[in-house]
Amino acid sequence: MLKIKGNKLILLAASYSAALIFLSLVNLKNINPLSVSGVDKMAHAAAYAGLFWIWSLVMRWKNLRHPLLKAAVGSMVFGIILELCQMYLTNTRSLDPLDMIANTCGVGFSYLVLRITRRS
Repeated sequence: MLKIKGNKLILLAASYSAALIFLSLVNLKNINPLSVSGVDKMAHAAAYAGLFWIWSLVMRWKNLRHPLLKAAVGSMVFGIILELCQMYLTNTRSLDPLDMIANTCGVGFSYLVLRITRRS
């Protein structure tokens, strides 16, 4: 288990979020290694599973009520907002509902894994 606590944990979560913002809004047309069909969606799912996981650690460290639920909802809303930003703030990216579904699947999978492992 990750032993980082306090401000370092929050910095790690914020850095991860910032990296997702950057990767979501930068032009990847000439450097996109995910041109194989379906790999892009798996990358979205993995990225948002990680986002949920790191923010769930922050929520639990802060002793908030329902930390997994709050981290899950926050991660999904974050993904939706970034998809909207792609549509309105870039000329090279577009809103893709399948990306939102992949993001949600990643969050959902990670949520289930944490729920199951926390009961053991």
